[in-house]
Amino acid sequence: MKYIPMKIYSSIILFALILMLFATGKLEAEDDVQINYTEHYKFPFSMGVSYQGISPFSDYGSDFDIYEISGVFKLPIPNLPFLQPLLQVGIAQYDARDYRNSGDKWDHFQGFGGLGISYINRFSKDFEVGFSFIAGGALSIFPQLSEDRSYSLPYVFFETGGHIALTPSYNISIDVSPKLKYQYAITPAGVDISDFDGFSVGLGIAVNYRFGENPDSASSLIRSIRFSDTELHSVFAAMQSFYITNPIGKAVVVNKENTAVKNMEVSFFQTELMDAPTPCISIDSIDPGESVEIPLYAYFNDRVFNVEGVKPYTGEIIVQYEYKNRAAEQRHSISYDLHDKTALTWDNAEKVAAYITPADSALRNYSSYIRQIVKDETVSSFNNHLQSAIQIYNGLDVLGLLYQSDPSSPFTVVQGNTQVIDSISLPRDTLKRITGDCDDLTVLYCSLLETLGIETAFITVPGHIYAAFNTKIPSSGYKEINPDRNMTINLNGELWVPVEITLIGTSGFTEAWRKGASQWHALDDQVESRDFFTTEKAQQTFRAVGLKEIDLGLQYGNTDIIRNKFRDDFREIQQIVLLSYEETVADRGRKQGLNQLGVKYAMFERYSDARNAFSRSISLDKNYLPAQINLANLEYITGNSGKALYAYESVLENLHNQGRGDTKIAGKLKLNLARSYYESEKYNEAKDLFAEAQQIVPEESQKYAYLSSLDDSGTRASSRELQNLLIFIEDENFEN
Repeated sequence: MKYIPMKIYSSIILFALILMLFATGKLEAEDDVQINYTEHYKFPFSMGVSYQGISPFSDYGSDFDIYEISGVFKLPIPNLPFLQPLLQVGIAQYDARDYRNSGDKWDHFQGFGGLGISYINRFSKDFEVGFSFIAGGALSIFPQLSEDRSYSLPYVFFETGGHIALTPSYNISIDVSPKLKYQYAITPAGVDISDFDGFSVGLGIAVNYRFGENPDSASSLIRSIRFSDTELHSVFAAMQSFYITNPIGKAVVVNKENTAVKNMEVSFFQTELMDAPTPCISIDSIDPGESVEIPLYAYFNDRVFNVEGVKPYTGEIIVQYEYKNRAAEQRHSISYDLHDKTALTWDNAEKVAAYITPADSALRNYSSYIRQIVKDETVSSFNNHLQSAIQIYNGLDVLGLLYQSDPSSPFTVVQGNTQVIDSISLPRDTLKRITGDCDDLTVLYCSLLETLGIETAFITVPGHIYAAFNTKIPSSGYKEINPDRNMTINLNGELWVPVEITLIGTSGFTEAWRKGASQWHALDDQVESRDFFTTEKAQQTFRAVGLKEIDLGLQYGNTDIIRNKFRDDFREIQQIVLLSYEETVADRGRKQGLNQLGVKYAMFERYSDARNAFSRSISLDKNYLPAQINLANLEYITGNSGKALYAYESVLENLHNQGRGDTKIAGKLKLNLARSYYESEKYNEAKDLFAEAQQIVPEESQKYAYLSSLDDSGTRASSRELQNLLIFIEDENFEN
C-alpha cells in the first residue's frame, strides 16, 4: 500500500494553532484599552457552508481522497456571546485509489450530523479566533460492494477543531478551520468492516452568514434618550474657577424607551478650551419615560483667558449609558457666547475677587519699588500694614492715577443688575492707563496691597464699591492707629481700615480713610444695604484670572514727591494718635498718662519728647516702675547701653525685693534685659534670663527664641529694630 505523508496537514494545523495562541494573547492585551468586540458584534443566529479536505491517520487514508461538505448553524448564548452552540449536517465523499486492487467498488459516501459548541474570541473588528467540539453520528452507504444491493454502515464520531475567521462585514465571516476527527463503525454481528475506524485530520474553509443588524450602522445606533430644555448662559472667562462647581447651564434628558437606561455618565466638552470633558453627573438608572435635569459644569483651561471681546462657541453634552446591557453614547451640541476676562455681571459682588491679581509680576515690581524708595521713612514700631497702604496710595497718586466714572455702565446702574454686562479693567491695565472707575481702582489697590502680603477686602454700599485692608491689630487696640473707634471696622476681632480709593488724585490718604469709614458707619442702622467681602474668602470661589508675564514699561513717578507725600500723611496720622494722649495729660497730668504719652512718642521715634514724658512721670512718683523701664529702653535705643543695663538691673532687683519677681512686668523686663545682655555678648546671662521670662510670659517670649542660643548672631540690631523688639510698659496696673 502507498502511504501519503501528513506533513502538509500537520504544518497547516500547527501554524493555525500558533496563530490562535498569538491572536488570543493579542485579544487579552487589547481588551484592556479597547471595547469588547465579541460583545459589541454579537449576533443572534448564523448559518454557513463548509468544505473540508480530510486525510486519515490509518492506512486506508493512503488509498482514498475524502471530501466533506456541510452546513453549520450557530446560536450564540445572548449573555455569553463567546459561547456558540452549533448544529452541523453534511455529506462526505470517499474516492478509492485502487483500494485492494478492486477498482471503485469501495467508493462510498457518508451522511452525518452532530451537535457541539464553539468558543470564540473576537479581538478586532475584522478578525476572530476560537475552537469547537462536536459529537454526532453518521451513516456510510457502499453502493458498489455487491451487484445485488448496497450496504450501509452506521458510525459515531467526535470532532474538535480550530477557528480562524476574517469578518469583512458584520454579516459575513470567512473561516479557515483545521480539525481532528475520530469515528467508529457500529457493525452488526458477523460483519467486519472496520477499515474506516480511527483518527483523521482536515483543513477546510467555510462561509457564514450572520443574522442581525450591524451595531456600527446608523440605523442600529442606540438612541434611548432625548434632549429637551437645554439652556446655556453666557460664559465669562474671569469666572473660570467658579464654573468647576457652579453650572453654566442645564439640560433635561428623557428616557424614551420602555426599559430603564443604566449607569449614565454626563459630561460637557469644549474643544480648544478644555483638556478633557468635564464630568457633570452620574445616574444609576432612569426609568422608562423619566426625565432628569442635568447641571452642566465646565473646567476650562487657561486658554480661555486668550479670548478677546465676545466669541460664539459650540460645546457638546456627552451622555454615556447602558441600554439592555449594551454601551451607548449620545452627543448634543449647544451654543453659547464666551466673554473675555474683563467682563462680568453683578449678580454676585464676590466676582470682583477674580480681578484681584497679586501674582501679576508687573504689580509686584511696582509695589516693591514703592516700598524700597520709602523704606528709610518707615517707622518699624508703628503698624506696618497701615504705613504700606499709605505708601501705595501716594505712589499711585504721584503716578497720576485718577477716578473716572464709566460713562457706558456706571456702578450705580450695574450694581445688582444680572442682565447688564459690565467690565472691570485688569489692575495692570488700570495701572498703565492711570484712570478707572470705582471697581477698577478698588481691584488695583487691593491687588497691590496683596502683593505685599496685606489681607484686603472690598466693600459695597448703594451705588459704590471701595477697598479695605486688615491692620492685624486686635479690636481693643484701636487707639494705636486712631482714637476714634469708628475710623475702623471690627471683623472677627481684628481692625480693618476702609479706603475711599476714588479720592486719589484729589485728597490725601487720611481723607480717603475718613471718607471710607464714614460711608460704612453711615449704614450702621441699615446693615442690609452694605456688604464686606474679604478677598481671601471670595477667591476660594472666584480665583484670580490667569495672566502672562509682561513688563508694562511704567514710569513710576518722582521718588522725592512720593517720600514727601508719605511724610505728610504719616505726620497727620501721628498728630491724630498723639493728640488724644496729649489732651489727657494736659487735662489730668497723671503719671500713667505721661508714661503712655512717652510710649507713643517713642513709637513715632520722637525720642526727645518721649524722654521728657517719662522723666515727668517719674518726677511725680520716683518708684513708678513702667516709666523707669521705658526710660531704660529709650537709653538703650539711643546708644546708652551701659546706663540702660544699670537701670534694668536696678528695677529687677526692686521687683524681687517686693516679692514681684514672677509678675508679668518682671517677665517683660527680663526679656528686655536678656536682649540687652545678648547684644553685649553676655550669652550665658541672656540664656538664663530668657528661660525665666519664658515661664512667666510665654507668648511674648516667642519672638526672642534666639536668646536661648549661645551663638552670636553676628549683627547688632539698629535702633529701629531695637525699638521694635524692646517691650514698652504702658501701665503697671495691667502688668501684675
